[in-house]
Amino acid sequence: LDSTRSAIGFLNRHRFEEIFPLLNLHREEDAKKALIEAIEISSQPEAFMYRAAFIPALIDRAVEWLSNRCPKKFLPKLSYLTDSLLKNLQSLGLPPEIERCLNRLKLKQNFVYQRYSFLNEMLKYTDELIEAGFQKKALDLERYTQRIWTQVAELSDEIKPFIPKLLGHPREPAFTDLAHRDIREWEIVPLSRDLETVQHRLLLHCPACDTDFRFVAEFEFARDSQQITLICPNCKKGYRFSDRDIDRYFLEKNEGVADIENTGKTAEPRVAFVIRDADVLGGGTRIAFRQVDWLVQLGCRVTVFSNSQAPSWRKLSGAFQQVADYREIPPAQFDLVVVHTIFDIPKLMLNFPIQRIVLLCQGYEGYHYGRGFAEMRSDKYLFDKLHALPFKTIVVSEHLRDLFQKKFHRKSFYIPNSIDHTVFHPDFHRSKTEHSIVFIGNPFHQLKGFNMLGKTINVIQSSQYAMEDLTLYLVSNLSGVTEELVREKISDRLQCKLDVRQNLSRKAVADLLRKAGVVVCSSWYEGFSLPVLEAMACGTPVITT
Repeated sequence: LDSTRSAIGFLNRHRFEEIFPLLNLHREEDAKKALIEAIEISSQPEAFMYRAAFIPALIDRAVEWLSNRCPKKFLPKLSYLTDSLLKNLQSLGLPPEIERCLNRLKLKQNFVYQRYSFLNEMLKYTDELIEAGFQKKALDLERYTQRIWTQVAELSDEIKPFIPKLLGHPREPAFTDLAHRDIREWEIVPLSRDLETVQHRLLLHCPACDTDFRFVAEFEFARDSQQITLICPNCKKGYRFSDRDIDRYFLEKNEGVADIENTGKTAEPRVAFVIRDADVLGGGTRIAFRQVDWLVQLGCRVTVFSNSQAPSWRKLSGAFQQVADYREIPPAQFDLVVVHTIFDIPKLMLNFPIQRIVLLCQGYEGYHYGRGFAEMRSDKYLFDKLHALPFKTIVVSEHLRDLFQKKFHRKSFYIPNSIDHTVFHPDFHRSKTEHSIVFIGNPFHQLKGFNMLGKTINVIQSSQYAMEDLTLYLVSNLSGVTEELVREKISDRLQCKLDVRQNLSRKAVADLLRKAGVVVCSSWYEGFSLPVLEAMACGTPVITT
């Protein structure tokens, strides 16, 4: 936090031009570089200048320069550049605090930079964190505030004593276990797979002072149940929260959900299909939409609900509705609700009887998280508890059917994945003369084993079997995957030509598979690897883990 304090102090003292001493902002290209750098830094939630509060000092310096000292002939192009960058960043889903900072780029001319008080901004942010339930971060800031408060107070007699709101509490060392009845709301939100953590976002009731408050517990995915201590911000009483009885909590909540008869009763079954990030082209999303197509063909009325916009990469069967919260789905209008991630089930259990909830399982999600192979393939308490809930299950492979039977003593509906043979088929008139490997998937997710593939290629290329013309085709639908980024991320320098292909159509994927020498699936775990089936249908050899 000392670095954050220094960064804000530096930005308070220096103009935008002085932040980039090696650039001449009277040159258009240098002006673009400086602006792009400022926006990219300001869009990073983990940037040093944001660690004590989301202070938009760098953006404000950029706006001050744009509105007062930027050469006027640059303004049209720079305005177009900032608008394009903002639009692209917003499409990626920025945290609201970052979006507020970046939106200051839209401020009008004659902008005057106002110095930020680091201490005041940190105190305001600490209050916001406590209100939102992020007590761990708030405590860290209070400890830092207490440490520097004496230094600041020595400079002015007007500084009042610092009174922490969490630090030093509770006065009594004992913590009380939270009772189920005192958990008003419980939302489970997985963070990125790189972080290997999950948030429990809670609305809690303090029986000691009869007030409600928010608290966010952040746990790693572990083999055993976990617990954390917290403080009622109002009366300072200490409590202990545990995820031990998460299944019991949601089952008790579900008992109070009435099995409301479908008020729009029709001859056709009505199905709500929940697809997270439906606009993202991926294997799992494609399979989910294929299941929607089949339901419609069977005569069901299907409505897809998603947190995102409708996909632009396929035609839709049935209706589509974007919702901010899946609790907006009206249970009285649907006979069944189908989801394709386990994390959506607890929230839907608050509205739908569990016998009307179906999980479309394309891979056991407990095996998607972990820092290494052993950890990834180990049991995890949260996933065991959630998958043991008595909802219905559709699986896409015999492996998943056997896993649910053995692990949870549950029979599943087996609907195997399939491919379109009018698209994926051999070309007997084409000879495979190219030395090439095809990898399909996210190269940055360790589950896919891309690093292992890269190391294997390097071993081959350092041996007597080396091929001068070897090409690795990397097919990905992940936004921002470039050859430079892939080469930067992998641990060893790749000793072959790398050809990155993004957002290919099914026909383009099939054409690439037909000309490839081999398709490699290096995943640590797959529920069902569709590219393997597609490659075999195209007559291309496959190497798979």
